[in-house]
Amino acid sequence: MSKEVIDGLRRDFEVLRNEMYSQVSNLRERISRLEGITIQLVERINDLDKRIDGLDKRIDSLDKRIESLDKRIDYIARISWVLTGTVIATLIANIVVHMIK
Repeated sequence: MSKEVIDGLRRDFEVLRNEMYSQVSNLRERISRLEGITIQLVERINDLDKRIDGLDKRIDSLDKRIESLDKRIDYIARISWVLTGTVIATLIANIVVHMIK
């Protein structure tokens, strides 16, 4: 091979090598950006997990309060029936007393 051909091949090789290094450098930058984005996503996911845990605790607390209110309502309903029965019994007793007089 002539010297000109060898010099041309060397230049072509240098150009290709420089392009390859440039592409590798670009890929490294992209990978670095993707790593940063991945870290941000993981942080957001962790934050959302914490918020969900907080909401779960609030829901549990509300469930307990609802159960407590249900018990109170049942108690009030029982007292209402007792009072209603007492009022009816008193009315009947008053009617009977007036009938006897």
